[in-house]
Amino acid sequence: MDTKHLSLLYLLMGGAIITLAMLPSNELWTMESRWATVCRLMIYKKDYFHPYLFNGPYLDKPLFSYWLIIIFAKLFGSLNEWALRLPSALAGIGSIYCTYHLGKKLFNHSIGIIAGWLLATNYFFIFWARTASADMLNVAGILLALTWYFEHREQSRFTDYLIFFLITAITSLCKGLMGFAIPLIGVLIDLILSRKWQKHVNWKSIAACVISLLIYAVPFILTMLTNNHHQTHLFIASNGLYEVFRENIQRYITPFDHKDPFYIYFISLPIYLLPWTVLLFFAVKPYVTQWKKQNYLQHWLALFSLAIFAFFTFSGSRRGYYILPLVPFVTILVANWLYNHLSYEGKTSECQHYKIFKITLTIFYTLLFSWFVIVRPFVTSTKMQQLADKLNTAVSSSAALKNTKILVLNSNDHSLIFYLHNSQSVGTINDEKLRDTLKQRSTNKYHHDYQQPLIIVATRKELPWLQDWFNKNNEPYEILTTSSTVPPTHNLTTESKIHYCHPNQKHHGEIN
Repeated sequence: MDTKHLSLLYLLMGGAIITLAMLPSNELWTMESRWATVCRLMIYKKDYFHPYLFNGPYLDKPLFSYWLIIIFAKLFGSLNEWALRLPSALAGIGSIYCTYHLGKKLFNHSIGIIAGWLLATNYFFIFWARTASADMLNVAGILLALTWYFEHREQSRFTDYLIFFLITAITSLCKGLMGFAIPLIGVLIDLILSRKWQKHVNWKSIAACVISLLIYAVPFILTMLTNNHHQTHLFIASNGLYEVFRENIQRYITPFDHKDPFYIYFISLPIYLLPWTVLLFFAVKPYVTQWKKQNYLQHWLALFSLAIFAFFTFSGSRRGYYILPLVPFVTILVANWLYNHLSYEGKTSECQHYKIFKITLTIFYTLLFSWFVIVRPFVTSTKMQQLADKLNTAVSSSAALKNTKILVLNSNDHSLIFYLHNSQSVGTINDEKLRDTLKQRSTNKYHHDYQQPLIIVATRKELPWLQDWFNKNNEPYEILTTSSTVPPTHNLTTESKIHYCHPNQKHHGEIN
């Protein structure tokens, strides 16, 4: 194996190790619980076209990211942290390779390797590669589409166009239409700079685009065609294609949430480039002071990076982590400057600079590996798992709690539900709906639909009104109290208590 192939092998091994090691060790984090809940309900209902959270249809994201998780869950035999996070982890490794390949295609092998290592030692890139969500799948798809384009840009074959547009279609089925928009912006800039738009705007590229759009629409059509009668009114009201418009176009023009200030990406981009942020100034400076001396590919990379930044900035809906797709391209830009700087002087100086760079790279890689693989698994909270264990024990040890219905009060965090053994009987509820539910149970206590035991998971602040309600209505209840505090990152922000009531139970007291 020659030196080039060996350096690529080391890069991919390094990226795989820091991405995959101890991957399932951390408790689910915010959005991961939504992916877990949607996938668990899909598997339980054997319905893979209608994503649900407990309070109704959840069509905010397309289906493909859920399907990937479910495929791994089937392979592993259960829906666990491995199955949830492995699609993102593999997308992260693929993104490192595509960054290398794109850097190599635009410039040379060494720049590709440097860019790959800069990405593999980027804190937030590794963080999102180890997180169950659609964001890293989106990054990988955008990179793959542009890597394919630059690899085949001199060709004008129908299959090349079709594969490019299929990649963008599948990427858009992971997170949204930016999977189409960002690669097409990159292609458009290249066609304008190279003046080759007449070569590629032809019936073959148009036909490939139309076919890919039809394939993109297939899951949404199947969602509508496979509605059960009792579901029809829900999914017509929240049609998938309408949600695409709402989540991508309406949100971009007239946002209904996620309204961070217009300058957010000026702050978040330097943060998302850590620990290499300090190099960004030096990498950008030559484009400002020596633009005419830069070659065509350098112009493309700079203009494309600027276009992505502007694309997100001009959007009305902004969140810091939306900028993640820009990070690999800025990383290539930084790698290009690093390579030119390291090889600027004679061989001795070059060797000294490379030695310093490699030592720095090794230090950052070791620090990140230590944090993600060794430290973080031991310092990250496991309070939700502990709370679920207490609840699982209480339910399994009591014959009275057989076929229990569990309601988590006032929480948008579903990580607790993921760890419950009987999570198919779990739901979330707010104060108003819970009062209605308890009232119905009280007035219809002898109806079979209300004979099911009920567990309410709530925080300390909700305890007074719950106890008052049970006492006022002469309803029996028992309390299971956790011994620790749930961390502030969760909605359950104080000591959590588990209350359960049973229509046929005539006493109350502490279980534990």
